[in-house]
This record gives sequence, structure tokens and C-alpha cells, in this order.
Amino acid sequence: MKKTLVTILSLLVVGAAHAGCPGYTDEELLMENYGDDRHVRSASSPQWLEAVGKFVHVKNPQWQLDQGDEKEFEICSVSLVSDTVGGDGQIIVGAGHCVVQWVSGFNRKESSYIDALRATTSGKHWESDTVYDWDFREENTAVIFTSQTGEVVKRRLEEIFFAETDRGDYFIGKLDDPISYRQIKPLLNAPADYSDLLDQDEFPGAFATMAGFSRDSGRGQNGKVMTYDVCNLAGGQNGLKMGHCYTYGGASGGATAVTVDLRNANRENAEFWVEYFEETLNGRFEQKEYTFWVGNIVGSRCSQAKENRTFFTESTHHTRLLDAILLDHR
Repeated sequence: MKKTLVTILSLLVVGAAHAGCPGYTDEELLMENYGDDRHVRSASSPQWLEAVGKFVHVKNPQWQLDQGDEKEFEICSVSLVSDTVGGDGQIIVGAGHCVVQWVSGFNRKESSYIDALRATTSGKHWESDTVYDWDFREENTAVIFTSQTGEVVKRRLEEIFFAETDRGDYFIGKLDDPISYRQIKPLLNAPADYSDLLDQDEFPGAFATMAGFSRDSGRGQNGKVMTYDVCNLAGGQNGLKMGHCYTYGGASGGATAVTVDLRNANRENAEFWVEYFEETLNGRFEQKEYTFWVGNIVGSRCSQAKENRTFFTESTHHTRLLDAILLDHR
């Protein structure tokens, strides 16, 4: 397995960021902007960043490969997500447009989580606007995490449970083997909407971060390192919210997270939220700092490709679907 993963990385061909944006060259879109205040992940960075992985995959549709086309590779990002404190991780969430090449027009089948899907906002449109059948081979994927201590953990994408590429932009998938909590600590799925977690009355000092493997030629070092930006999150249409963060091609699918510190809340509020977290997630909580996964990075619209505007699909867009999948993989 290691040999194949190394081969994938060595053959990597960097694709265009914000493909199809008229008036911009690839170099312009991947050029670091004035005012960019991202950080490069280091040993002193927040530990939760280890749950953000690099997703290296073949971007050719399988039918092209079957015809003998040469493989082309692309970098995206993903998050390892769990609903259990101290639990191993096997479920990842990324950007739907990073796997759209594997949509098959043959052998259509419903997602095994179709009932949970229909209970979500995205599920209302699943018949016509979402994809739920996949034609890919896991040997054409590599998902790579690096722990806070520098340990590299490699897996493959084994299954895609569901993805949406229209009203939302996300996919939920499963790794071929779980990752031990001792190696990589998954991000906890948000127990509330991101706007609730950022409510300064409830959670004084709460803040949001976006993290991924941006392929800019500046701090991102062409996707070789993880970069992250602390920023404000705003609103938007369902399935596509906006954050005032800097990201570049390659960060798609990366984490949008909110950090709350219950030690900053008044005692009554802190006790309420500890109880609520325990009712919503599996595990014991304390009055301390927690970082929750609240959505996946999508990218910038063409009109905002040179500004600190990054869109993300919020977790509440598909929360019942993700909840059902995480429950089955505890």
C-alpha cells in the first residue's frame, strides 16, 4: 500500500484552481494575495489540525482510465469526523466537486442512508440534483494525515455514502480502515449550528478557523503544507455559507471549525452546554476548550477569487445524514 501511495504523490499533476474562471490565469488564482494572514501548520499549531487530511486522487473518470487514458492527479482536502469523544475515526467529509468525476450513469442505486438523507435539506432534491452512485477504485485514492507529533497516517477512500454537487458541495465517505484515536484525533461533529457556536453571549471568545492544503506558490508551498486562517463566518444561501478567510485551490474539502472555551462562559451557561453536548454527542464533556467541525471548504466564486472570501457547506445542511453515518461507525 505504501508503494502505491508514494507513486500517487510522485505522479501528482497540479490542476487549475477555480477552474473555468474567465479572466484569470492559473498563476493569478494561485498567487498569494496582499493581506493574506494565513498560518502554516507547525508543531505549535492547534492539535485539532491533525484531523485535516490531504486527499490525493485521480481526477479522470473511471471510464477514461478503462480506455487507457493516462492518469491525472489532483489535491483536495478532507476532515476526519466523529461523534464520539475519544473514538477512532473512519468517516471523512470533503467537497463534492472533488469526487464528481466518479459519478456513474450506470447501475444506479439508492444510498443505504436514503431515509436519513430524505430528512435533510439536501435530501429534498436528491432525485434530480444529487449523485448517489459511484464508479471509482480505491487504489486511485490516497488520504494522508499527519499527527501533531509528525506521524504520517495513510489510508484510501473505500466508499462514498453520498455527495452533492449542486445546492450543496460535499461528500461523506469511509476510509478503508479506521484510524486509532491514539494516532489522529478526529474533529467532533458540531452539536449546533456554526452561528450558535459563535454567539459571543453564549460562548465568549469563540472563533472560527478554515484549514486545508492550499496549492498557492506562497505559504501553501504548492500544497506541500497545511495552512489555516482564523476569520469570521457569515451567512448565505442554504448549503453555501461564506467565511472571510484566505484559501486557494487544494483547500477544497478542508475543515471549517469553531473553537469554544466553556471556561469563559458563566457557570449556568457552561453547565447547560456541557449537558447539551453530552446529549448530542457520545462522551463526557468538561468546562474546557473544544473545537467542533462545522462544515467543509468549497472555495471562492470566480468574482471573488482574489479576495478573502471562501465559501463552505455548513454541517447543518446534511446533519441527519451525517449523524446516522457516524452512529453506525462508532
